[in-house]
Amino acid sequence: GELDAEALASIQAGIAEVINSGDVASVKIVGASPGDDGTTRLAIVIETPSGDAAAVVEEVSDAGFRARLDDAVGEVEVVPAPGDVVSQAPEEFFIAPPVWTEPVVIVVDRSPENAGGDAFEESLQDAIAELFGPDATLLDVEVVGVAPGPGDDDNATVAFVLRVPDSDAADAENILAGASFPTELDEALGAGVNVTPSVEEGGTLAGAPFAVAATQTGDGPAESDEVVAERLRAAVGDALPQLEPALEVSVLPSPDEGDDGFVVQVVVPAGTPARVEPDGTVVILDANGDPTGEEVPPLAAILGNVSADGYDVAEAVGAPPGGDDSLPSVADIKAAIESELGEGATVLVIADEDDPTEVVVVVSGPEGTPTLSDVLDNVEASLGASYPGLEVVEEDPSDTVPVGPLVLSFEGELDAEALASIQAGIAEV
Repeated sequence: GELDAEALASIQAGIAEVINSGDVASVKIVGASPGDDGTTRLAIVIETPSGDAAAVVEEVSDAGFRARLDDAVGEVEVVPAPGDVVSQAPEEFFIAPPVWTEPVVIVVDRSPENAGGDAFEESLQDAIAELFGPDATLLDVEVVGVAPGPGDDDNATVAFVLRVPDSDAADAENILAGASFPTELDEALGAGVNVTPSVEEGGTLAGAPFAVAATQTGDGPAESDEVVAERLRAAVGDALPQLEPALEVSVLPSPDEGDDGFVVQVVVPAGTPARVEPDGTVVILDANGDPTGEEVPPLAAILGNVSADGYDVAEAVGAPPGGDDSLPSVADIKAAIESELGEGATVLVIADEDDPTEVVVVVSGPEGTPTLSDVLDNVEASLGASYPGLEVVEEDPSDTVPVGPLVLSFEGELDAEALASIQAGIAEV
């Protein structure tokens, strides 16, 4: 039957009670799957000292364990496993969703209104797809910032981002960062559009252009994008080192009405010798090529020091307006696996409903039922039909690793605001 919180607690307590072969530190229910026959399958993790683990595994694998558990949990009935059904060992895989590149900034001979429109986005997508060829798959292009000039209103400075499969991200970024990209894009767009670099020859980009969100904090009247952009430009300039000649700070408002997004680009002007470090920091050099001691950090490093009166300024996260960051649900993943395994197989999927990128699957079925590994490529194709660019991989695509736990003591009780402050503080220091 269906299991409420009281029933689940009874099952956890019953398991801890009936295990005799070792100490039980905890019993965790990590997944549940209602069956078509009115039963509910649970995935359970038992934590025990390492020296007891082998004996505990042997005990819970024995058929008698289910009978003893059934006696211990009272009103909850433990259903015996069908004799012809085999539960395979759990298998893990990862969902690697498509990613958005960092903003790219160019200058085009189009009005800002034209450069921020859907037609120009489509032209960009066609041209960039042609440039990528077989090297990378392009899923989407979104213009995320537009400003007039340089020069008259017949020119526009445009920032755009690309959505590509995770496995193509490095190749796409390399193409976009190439010195020849503006020229190649100009040729791909054809004679009707002229593209030029946004950085004057001899200038040095201080880190990649950066997408920020500027959220109004007060109840006053809304200001125009141009006014907010000027506030941001001044605030970013104040937070950066003061050089002579001055750094060139450009702020491009989003072309989407009601969006509080902006793209910020910082350039060390032509004529100032400089060297770019791997992290994007620009080291200012003297006439002999030696460091002067002055450095321009990438905007991400100083964003916490940017204070624009009346606005909270933070890194923009998630898909841009018009973009898509959707992921399959746990039910979608389960259905895709079941459709590939065929009749007679049942699937238990353990994943975070809000972020199902790490997935553990237990397959049960008659002898001869395929394993998850046997059908994983087909599962990727099935999910990719509804979520283009999504990839299913057997190794964690994340390039981060957890550090800790770090145990610290704090005075007093800590509410949600205090905990958020501590997390932000650790990241900052």
